[in-house]
Amino acid sequence: SRNALHEAAKLVTSFSKVETAKVFRLVREQKKWVWQTGFEIKCLKGKRIGSGSFRDCFEIAISDFGRLPNGRYVIKTWNDKAAETLQNDFEIPKKHEDVLQELSRRAVQCQNVACGLATEFKNAVNDKKEFGTFLRAYIIEYDNTNCTLEERIDGVYTKYINNNMILLNAQSEYGPKCSALAHFSYNFSERKLILSDLQGSEEVLTDPEIASFYRYDTDNKGSLLYGIGNYGNESLDNFKVEHECSKYCMLAGLVPL
Repeated sequence: SRNALHEAAKLVTSFSKVETAKVFRLVREQKKWVWQTGFEIKCLKGKRIGSGSFRDCFEIAISDFGRLPNGRYVIKTWNDKAAETLQNDFEIPKKHEDVLQELSRRAVQCQNVACGLATEFKNAVNDKKEFGTFLRAYIIEYDNTNCTLEERIDGVYTKYINNNMILLNAQSEYGPKCSALAHFSYNFSERKLILSDLQGSEEVLTDPEIASFYRYDTDNKGSLLYGIGNYGNESLDNFKVEHECSKYCMLAGLVPL
């Protein structure tokens, strides 16, 4: 109801009018990733709370948590630089709406792959409390455009590893954890890909990229695999040079590269 929306809006600030949006989930069915039919929600978009190279992040309050986990949410919209980069590197239609949809699909796919790898990482270590997880992400059709929806992260937002696989917070507890997770993803994939651009707040991570040994999909007109942050072998080679194994690598049974 509208009252429920405004009650939710008390958690955040500077909201505009109530809108109807459609949410799409990517799920695993019979060993395949499948996009489910979208469902409608009522929402209130709030102020911008952050910006990155390709996206802007806004607060959003939603009315119905029946098919989504309870919590506070954000939407991440794409800027012109992202669309231009995708059009240059991906073999997709040039219509602006198609570009934004493809960007959102790839971002959600990367986040789902990261969720799976983080789960495998937890299973590989002795003390599962030592490691966090990735938020689930969804596509949302909002205000005649495609963007992504996810739960809001509380606390200080920090980037631990960038797209070039440089560890940015080596002195913190979570930087080496993220580096170990990247190491695990490299081994688990038989050295075909690595999680990069790892960021979030302490144990909760979001918005990763994936760098792959095969950067382009030869079965799909040579389009770039994964997201626009796929730096390919540049990231893989940098990680081999930059990475120093920590106790978290040893917990997962990893050996030095």
